[in-house]
Amino acid sequence: LVFLFFILTALIFSLAGLVNGIYAKSIDGINIIPTFVLTPLVYLGGVFYSVSALSGFWQTLTYANPIFYLVNGFRHGFLGFSDVPVFTSVLVLLAITAVLIRTKRMWPFCFFQKSMKLLNRRWVLAYAKRADKHFAQRSLFITCILIC
Repeated sequence: LVFLFFILTALIFSLAGLVNGIYAKSIDGINIIPTFVLTPLVYLGGVFYSVSALSGFWQTLTYANPIFYLVNGFRHGFLGFSDVPVFTSVLVLLAITAVLIRTKRMWPFCFFQKSMKLLNRRWVLAYAKRADKHFAQRSLFITCILIC
């Protein structure tokens, strides 16, 4: 069970990071999502407390948090108890994964166009630690093939 939640967590975070990286305008834009979205979700996700200790409004807000279901799955796998049924957690995580995969399938063609524009930016080449544009194009092409 822990392995299932490990796979779903890795899949969700990798797909979300991919979508974040594609829609970011600059290297600084990539940091906006982890700083202003992911950090509050982790703090409100029941990592450090049980949801039953919260008042009604905060419980409702926590149940709308996808990180809560990730944490609950791992909590059930390691400790044997959770705040919601494990089946509910699996269903929510599968739904989030389906939404992220569907989002990915909507932009394969614009991904190719945007990736070619990104190759001309200096920070992409500096980040790759190589100034070889052909190497960057080949690696980006292989990434696009694997994604699509």
